This record gives sequence, C-alpha cells and structure tokens, in this order.
Amino acid sequence: MYTKTIFSICLLFISIRSFSQDPLFSQTVGGNFNLNSALAGNDSIGRLSANYRNQWIGITGNYITNSINFQQYIPKLDGFGGVNFLKDNAGNIVNSSNLSIFYSQNIHYKNILIRPSLEIGFANKNIDLSKLTFGDMIDPRKGFIYTSDAIINKTNVNFLDVSSGAIFYWKNLLLGASTHHLNSPKTSFTNTQSTLTIRYDFQFSYCFKINNLRISPFIYYSQQKGFQATVAGVNLKTKKLFNFSISNRINDAVILNIGYSNRRFSINYSFDQTISTLAYTGNTHELSIAFKFWKVNPIKKFTYIESVYN
Repeated sequence: MYTKTIFSICLLFISIRSFSQDPLFSQTVGGNFNLNSALAGNDSIGRLSANYRNQWIGITGNYITNSINFQQYIPKLDGFGGVNFLKDNAGNIVNSSNLSIFYSQNIHYKNILIRPSLEIGFANKNIDLSKLTFGDMIDPRKGFIYTSDAIINKTNVNFLDVSSGAIFYWKNLLLGASTHHLNSPKTSFTNTQSTLTIRYDFQFSYCFKINNLRISPFIYYSQQKGFQATVAGVNLKTKKLFNFSISNRINDAVILNIGYSNRRFSINYSFDQTISTLAYTGNTHELSIAFKFWKVNPIKKFTYIESVYN
C-alpha cells in the first residue's frame, strides 16, 4: 500500500508540472489516428470510430482514456478531413480533453503514395484540488488539519495544440512519422513556464500473404522528453477476416489483441500484461469499435492501403 501511494503521488506531481506523458493506445488497429493523423483513411472512404483504454486497474483511481474520431474522404481534393475528440482521466484528479480537426492530402507518384497531414486541437486541462493533500497540511499527532500553502494559481487551463504527420506507402510497405504539440503550449497550473513537450512518433508495417493468411510485422516508437516506448509485434489476419496480434512494449508489457474486421465494421479487444517492475499497478484493457462508409462518388482516386494500421 505504501509503495502504491508513493507511485500515485509521483504521477500526480508529474501531471501538475505539465511534463506528463501523453496517453498512448496499445492497438495499432483502433488507435492509429492518435499515433498519426496521416493514418486516417487507410481502409475506407469514411469512418466513425471509438476507443476505450483502462490502464493500471490495480491501483486506486481511474486511468481511463477515450477517443471518438470521424474521418471522411473528399474526392475533389483527393484528401481526408475529420475531427477527433480525446479525453484522458488521470486518477480522477487531472482531466484533459482535446477536440481537434485535421486534413491530410494524398500525393501520388507512380505506385507510391505520400500523405502529409496537419491537425489543430483546442484543448483543456483541469485539476480537482479537493482530492489533493500536501505535506504542510499534516500535524505529526493530529494528521491532516492545516491549510496548504502550495501555490496552484489556477485549476483550469485552455490551450491551442498543433500536430502534423505523414506516411509513405509502396507495395504494402508503410512508413509513418508524426510530431505532436509542435507549438509547445503552456499547460501549467502555476505561474511557471512549463510547456507540453513535443512528442515524436514513428510507424512501420509490411504486409505479405502465405496462402489465405495475411502476415503483418510492425513497429511503432514514441518519444516524449525522457519517456520512450517501443512496440514491436506481428498481426495475423485470416480469410474470414479475424485478426490476431501479439506484440511487446519493450521492458513494459506483452500485448495480446483479437479482432474482426470487414468492409463495414471492425471491433478489437486488447490486453496488456505488465512484465516490468510496475506489475503491481495491474494490467490494461482496451477496446475499439469502428463503422466504415463507402457511399461517396466518385471513388476512383481512393487508394486502399494494406496495413496493420487500419
């Protein structure tokens, strides 16, 4: 219990100082947009998707991230536009939300597709001070009886958040890169100059078939200030459109995923089994659901991308 309490306090301190890590989805299938907005539109003309992540179920408080995304192909521009809403709850104390709009442009050269994207978000971060306790509130004998002198000037912060990304696609090989928080927005609850650190993401996948089985090895990497995460794995998709994947978040967790996807609908469930020294925090569950739309004309320009990031 003591260790869990210290761990929670450290997470809270990091959040207040605005050096917190961005929430990251484990699934490549369901959480692709949150990795790179240029990955939107890989497998359908239009898509409405929802993602749910429940992290660290073994410790007190909720660490839940939700995302709702809509994306639509624009035939006259040969590009994609859309909107994404991301909400993150860190221990029922710090809550963040981001409503963003994006556009990505297809650029064709022979059998190569390049797709750059730009995303602009309007974000909010707030903190519930009623759930916080500080050291100067403690009397050695009577416990928490004092008022804290901790300087927290505001409990609500609004800011503009700009991100960009791009993908390169050729013969079932996909390479992607994205940068988040390009404008380094100020998100501190105090008068300090703390900013939201730029996050860099890189994606790779390649698909090939053996008989009726599609095999897709993949890697994605995220780096934000001193935090790094590398996930490497393989996805298998059967002729009946079921998909299975196993991956490893290096030095952290083994991730198992099972799902189903067709032309109209997809659903995926994943489970993170923690293998690091943070095993006491519990495991992580993640669910994604997507509805796909094809009734847009003309669609002759639309390029279907065979990728694990669908």
